[in-house]
Amino acid sequence: ELSTNSETIIYVDTDYDSTMITAINPDSERGYVVRCRNGADEAAHYIEMMSAKYNARQVIIPLNGYGIAVYDCLKARDLKCLDIVPIKCVSARM
Repeated sequence: ELSTNSETIIYVDTDYDSTMITAINPDSERGYVVRCRNGADEAAHYIEMMSAKYNARQVIIPLNGYGIAVYDCLKARDLKCLDIVPIKCVSARM
């Protein structure tokens, strides 16, 4: 209705010991969330599975801290159907 991008996008959020992966589908107004605590390779595996299940073509991942390891695992998998967008996040200082 608002002419939003209707394709599913996967967002990755990392902290010091886990990764939260969210697949957001604007058409259905739903989001699907998985939290991984067993390493970057497991997170990359879940991202690959979620992209296939929800037909996502893009994953956005921050390169801060643990996100670098997840990004490296995704690049090593050489997923041709997935656009991996690395983002360098900085504090908004509000």
